[in-house]
Amino acid sequence: MKMGGSKELEIHTITTPFVRNTSVNCYLIRNSNGSVLIDTGMTSKRDMIEKELENAGCQPGDLKLIVLTHGDFDHSGNAAYLRNKFGAPIAMSQTESGMVEHGDMLWN
Repeated sequence: MKMGGSKELEIHTITTPFVRNTSVNCYLIRNSNGSVLIDTGMTSKRDMIEKELENAGCQPGDLKLIVLTHGDFDHSGNAAYLRNKFGAPIAMSQTESGMVEHGDMLWN
C-alpha cells in the first residue's frame, strides 16, 4: 500500500483467539523507517504475537513505537514486555494509562 507519495507501507494484522469464537487484533505497520505496533494483545498469547512479529521481520531496534488504543488487558497485556524487548516507547490516552500502570481495567 502506498500513501500519498510516501515510502511503501506494509500492514500486518496479528489475530489472536479470545473467548467464544472471537478474536483480538494487533497491527504492525512497517515502512523503511521502522515499525509501529498498534495494541499488544493478551499476555496468554505472547508467544503467538512474538512469532508473528518475528515472521513480519520486526527485530529489536526496528519497533519505533507501541500505540495502545485503550487499556483493556486484551489490547495492552504485552505492552511493558514488548517495550522492554524492543526498546520502543508506549503511547496511549492519558485517561486510560492508569489501567496499564496498575494492571486494573477498572482503575478509572
